[in-house]
Amino acid sequence: MRGQYEKDHSQDRRNDPGGMCEAHICDAIRNAFPDAKKVKASKSRGEATFLTDSKPAVDELKKAITETGYTFVSAVLEPYRKSGFFRF
Repeated sequence: MRGQYEKDHSQDRRNDPGGMCEAHICDAIRNAFPDAKKVKASKSRGEATFLTDSKPAVDELKKAITETGYTFVSAVLEPYRKSGFFRF
């Protein structure tokens, strides 16, 4: 799943040191979806990605992101395509 988020400045937190944005988003995803794997977030792209065995509920993701003080923008469900060492 790929989701987009942005900082909600109306609930301005104390100055987050670099990298904390990603940590907050990743922790929120892991707490909402305990089976999430390969959880990654990028502050510069405003995007988070993760893998699950089951189809995640977008409403749960939206709630988890919003509770951290960020604004949920969108989500895209995509099948996982494992890329091998050799790409033919």
